[in-house]
Amino acid sequence: MLINLIVLKVENIERSKNFYRQFGLEFQTEQHGNGPQHYSCMMNGLVFEIYPAATDLNNLTQNIRLGFHVENLVELLKNMIDIEKIILQPQLTSFGFRAVIMNHDRHIIELTERSK
Repeated sequence: MLINLIVLKVENIERSKNFYRQFGLEFQTEQHGNGPQHYSCMMNGLVFEIYPAATDLNNLTQNIRLGFHVENLVELLKNMIDIEKIILQPQLTSFGFRAVIMNHDRHIIELTERSK
């Protein structure tokens, strides 16, 4: 079994798109039928979508933990914008060199540097 779709509902879709683009994600604008306009990207067979939560801010996706492999963790963190909180500073762990942050949507993001 493989996960092939992740949909996040966010308060500010443009802000969220700009946040996730820092990891190298390339988003396309989509709209299905009468549904809301949203952003979508494909990565290794997984569709990652960001939808506006519309006016119902109780409909935000929260308490979600996402993980991304990145090329240069220290450099990325130094240049990143919109980090709400650094939960775990970059350090070598049993999972590799990693850091854990929280973004403006309160999503927990685990960043692990790719082995060279």
